Amino acid sequence: AKTLILVWLREKHSERFQIMLDNGLLSDFVRTAEYRSDKLIISYELDGRVVEASSDAFMDISNGRAYYVATACKPAIAAEICRALSDNEHDEDLESWIKGVLGSTEADLQAELKQKNWEIAEEILQLFGEEQDSIDSTDENSSEDTKGDALDDDSDIDELGDDLNTNGGNDPDEKGKRTDGKGRSDGYGSESHKRGKSRKRPSEPDADDADEVGDDVDDDDSEESIEDAFGKALNSDDKPKQDDGDYEDSGKTHNSDSRYDQEFNKAADRNKRSRKQTERFRILRRRILDGPDSQVREMLYRWYAGKCQICGSTFYQSNGKPFFVSHYLASRKVSDTADTVGNAICLCANHFAQMLHGRVKSPDVLEQLSSIDPSCESFDLNLTFDGVPHAIRYNQKHAIALKAFYESAKESYNSSV
Repeated sequence: AKTLILVWLREKHSERFQIMLDNGLLSDFVRTAEYRSDKLIISYELDGRVVEASSDAFMDISNGRAYYVATACKPAIAAEICRALSDNEHDEDLESWIKGVLGSTEADLQAELKQKNWEIAEEILQLFGEEQDSIDSTDENSSEDTKGDALDDDSDIDELGDDLNTNGGNDPDEKGKRTDGKGRSDGYGSESHKRGKSRKRPSEPDADDADEVGDDVDDDDSEESIEDAFGKALNSDDKPKQDDGDYEDSGKTHNSDSRYDQEFNKAADRNKRSRKQTERFRILRRRILDGPDSQVREMLYRWYAGKCQICGSTFYQSNGKPFFVSHYLASRKVSDTADTVGNAICLCANHFAQMLHGRVKSPDVLEQLSSIDPSCESFDLNLTFDGVPHAIRYNQKHAIALKAFYESAKESYNSSV
């Protein structure tokens, strides 16, 4: 859809297109990524007063973000894109065109170009080429199959207080915040948008839960360096093992009938005291970090096909796609720059759990990161789980991204101190 929008602008308003190209607006537009939310509140100042209003969509091109609610319709999204590209002036023709091309596929693009005898100009190809280079990608649409099909850890949800509402309902403090725990999608009108927020089966793991139990949450907002973040992630604070050997040798019983009666009576008692489903939920005030960049997960999938970088294993989900967790070594809480493929790894469920909860040690991790040679075809980041040696195996491109992230983040932090 972005391509068709730019082609239309160039064909219909060539002068305006050139101005937007020169001032960087079109480049920012191409890089704009989408965020979904259950609720979106826009705050603005009017006659000296702060006014808040609900909205279905809001586009902030300068910061590369487009926000919309899961139920947003095409007209609302088209109107907002038009506003952002028209310097707040209404352009009915542009808005109508955007509404018509939202959700278009590669085949739709080619058909539209052929019908109108249009071509994709070199400057437009360069805009998308810059975007592709930024994610080392060759096909913008090929990533669609890998979005949101397993876990993205580190959704970073901080509990901030006691229950606000024991009867259910929406948290009034969650204005305009992402509450679905999902990452970004990078095409207007994509399948993820048309579906809205999908519901998980009860047996499926939840990304929020996976990270919520993994982070000890406090109100400390002090700055943490990337070096500290790496050291903390790869060197767990281990407590003494609690293995007293007080286990039953077997699960056998001497009187099966009596045992069954006891278990049945306990289950029946719980059934009598069971609450309604709607009474078993509570609303909490939460501080939610922006969701992860979906392009990080997509690149991991392309490089490793869902196979764990430690053990090489995966399994196919019921949707036919390989399961993997995209895990961030240095928490994304540390810096926006931590939300990059160089800081992420592709893990199976087992090794993700060990990275999050296990006895992890890599005392020389900073020396290992500094020693990465970009000319080498691979790199192993060595660590131990409960004293047993393992390695996170990187391909060449991933290792270069890791070194670049670490060195640039370290330099930025040191210069700001």
